Amino acid sequence: RKIMAYTYEIERTINENNGVLDSKTYLDICRNSPQITRVKYNDFDKFFQIWTNDREGEFRFQVVLKK
Repeated sequence: RKIMAYTYEIERTINENNGVLDSKTYLDICRNSPQITRVKYNDFDKFFQIWTNDREGEFRFQVVLKK
C-alpha cells in the first residue's frame, strides 16, 4: 500500500502497526509526505519522531528493518 501525503494517513498507518513501522513504510512516508517539517531519531530509546505542518503535535514510533 502506498502511503500518501495526508497527515491522517500517517497517523492511521502508525496506529495500525502499533507504533512499529518497517523501514520501507517509514521511507515511503518520508518520501511522499511534503508536510513533514521535522524528523528526529533518539538513539537512547530507539524511537523516531516526525512533525507535520498541518497538525499540532508529533508522531512517535519505532522502525525495524524489513526482511
